[in-house]
Amino acid sequence: MSIRVMRRFLTIVVALSMLVGVLPASNAAGVFQEYLVENENGVPIYFSDNTDSVIMTYAPKGTILGATAANLEFIKTSYDGYIGWALIEDLTKLDNSNDVGEISGIEITQLPDKTEYYEDEMLETAGMVVSAKYKNGLLKEIKGYTVLAPPMNTSGYSTVTVLYKGFETSFDVWVAVLPIEKIEVTKLPSKLSYKQGSPLDFSDMEVTATLTDKTTRKVTNYKIMNYDPDLVGVQQVRIVYKTVYCNLPVEVIKRELVGVRLDVAPRIKTYYGTNFSIDLSGLKLMALYDNGDEEKVFPDSAVCKHAITVGTNTVILSYGGFTVQYDIEVEQRMPKGLSVSPPAKLSYEVGEEVDYSGLIVYLDFNDGSKTPIDDYNIITEFDNTKIGTQNITVEYEGMTAYFTLTVQNIFPYGDANGDGKVNVNDARLVLRFALGLESWSKGIDYCDVNGDFDVTIMDARLILQRALGLIPAFPIER
Repeated sequence: MSIRVMRRFLTIVVALSMLVGVLPASNAAGVFQEYLVENENGVPIYFSDNTDSVIMTYAPKGTILGATAANLEFIKTSYDGYIGWALIEDLTKLDNSNDVGEISGIEITQLPDKTEYYEDEMLETAGMVVSAKYKNGLLKEIKGYTVLAPPMNTSGYSTVTVLYKGFETSFDVWVAVLPIEKIEVTKLPSKLSYKQGSPLDFSDMEVTATLTDKTTRKVTNYKIMNYDPDLVGVQQVRIVYKTVYCNLPVEVIKRELVGVRLDVAPRIKTYYGTNFSIDLSGLKLMALYDNGDEEKVFPDSAVCKHAITVGTNTVILSYGGFTVQYDIEVEQRMPKGLSVSPPAKLSYEVGEEVDYSGLIVYLDFNDGSKTPIDDYNIITEFDNTKIGTQNITVEYEGMTAYFTLTVQNIFPYGDANGDGKVNVNDARLVLRFALGLESWSKGIDYCDVNGDFDVTIMDARLILQRALGLIPAFPIER
């Protein structure tokens, strides 16, 4: 028996077996197994599962065929628009996992349906098939690639680039640039009448360009000019595409003020005394129009509803014949305390006379204002013998305030000769002064170290003890 006869016999047996349910039903709903064409000459796709049937086409080497049905000899598959059968012995069964090896590149295995364009048309990729090339020779369709479209504004071929995982490939499209004779609005926008202040809405308008070859095409990247939303009346809006244009009449209807709304009242809501101007800082007053517009405005007037009195008062804001109101509080202007601007001199040496030149005393009011006064009293005496800071208090009609002065010792206690140190020489100088053998000097003022208000032999003795390290401090320092 020849091989061909044997094949026909097996085919009949398999067919009969499938009819009686011996073989499992094929997965007609979709591909259940993939096969690779590795034959250099490709493999034939038969009309039926019979090598005597018509050969419809050939699948070249590297093609992956998906089996939607199978018997012992053939798989049912589709390729290049044909649905037919291929011999299993001519194919290599693939592992159905996604890992089919390392990619060596990508290529366009089927160009898009459209490869010729007019100027400024958008690139269309429908029908395009991109495949990954694997190092084992396998070609497999991929998704998730990136397409970089060229500018479609130059006559001739333009290159489209496809990127995928670091690999790239490309193909060319033809772009025809023809002069434009005219453009016209072939579908009017649904809205041609606008309230004053409203923006144009031409989103549903269609514009068609007529080329010099009399062909037409829709255009979208046109410009809209000569529209003024505040100009009431009929306006000729210009639609411009490249070097040609057409006009479309649009009506702008005067908007009407229908009310005002107070969004934020002025910050100042409390006033002092009855003689004041209303402060509108912080005010947010909105004008409301019949087209739905709202805009911030300044009131035509702001007046109190009645004569101003201490207590709650109502302010009426007017704009365009509409009013809103808010309340303010009015309090009597009254003094609330004193404040001072201190004198020019704030630091003194021991014994130096105080100088209050530059001192200003203010009477402060509850509205934040202040007035300088002269008939105040200084009720704290300045002590120029007390080293340190002193608060000097001023008084006016039971109200007080103070400022601070400082008394500092420019010589250390016991430094009779003013050299900045306390030593035996200072003790000798104080002793001589106490015995009447030395005249007064500035440093002597700092040598009453026992605090008895006199410089005597006892002070000289204490200074000597301090110089020799026999005492840690003078009595006046303790």
